[in-house]
Amino acid sequence: MRIFWIGLCLVSVLSLTVTAQSSLTEPALTLTDDAKVGVRTTTPQAPLEVNGETRVGKLASNQGKSPTLGNDEGADFLITNLVTDDEGRIAFRNATDGTWWGLQGEAFAYKNFIINHPVAKERFLVHANLEGPEAAVFYRGSAKLRDGRAEIELPDYFEALTRQEGRTIILTNVDGFDRLAVKRRHGLKIRNGSFLVISENPQSQQEFDWEVKAVRADGPPLKVEPARDSIDIISFGPYRSYRERPTAEQPEPTP
Repeated sequence: MRIFWIGLCLVSVLSLTVTAQSSLTEPALTLTDDAKVGVRTTTPQAPLEVNGETRVGKLASNQGKSPTLGNDEGADFLITNLVTDDEGRIAFRNATDGTWWGLQGEAFAYKNFIINHPVAKERFLVHANLEGPEAAVFYRGSAKLRDGRAEIELPDYFEALTRQEGRTIILTNVDGFDRLAVKRRHGLKIRNGSFLVISENPQSQQEFDWEVKAVRADGPPLKVEPARDSIDIISFGPYRSYRERPTAEQPEPTP
């Protein structure tokens, strides 16, 4: 037989505590005088606080508002061990026409990075990621020689964003076969955010496409194949991040 004890405290509003089991060691339900409900806690900090696992059959809203899953601090909301139907589908309903949108099998999305702008302090810099064994960026375009030469200007933040080493340039002729080359200036293929394309034909009007790749300078080089026992995974979800584990010579970093 289960015994329940109910304690009432009549103040300006009702305060209620329900404790299950004869031991009276764990409160099952608490209703505070400021309209907060606690399950397995006597000090709820929200309108409803549950100390333990929660099962929800349905999320509903009222007053024409949609329920929101999220974090007040702006952090990601993570769902683990998501249960799907018998066919492995995840579905979302379009609120305007009732259409169900689903996911079955693999899904595709592009990743991006958002960092402080290296030159314009009032802006962010947003780039989509290019997969590879380095934290690379790329820029591309089309141009045309004038009297056998053309100078290509890269974004004004290029020099601040990327490392000097590892920069590469690809040139592709368009509608012609005049030979093209990148001319070094002061020993550099790219100098002060620009590069020079020339032809051995001093009258060349050759059109061409170009592509520049470089490695970001705002972080350490990427370690492509770290040993599992050398890192700790610190976040999960669509994108994972990790930190290296300290060695005997390397102290634990201060948070």
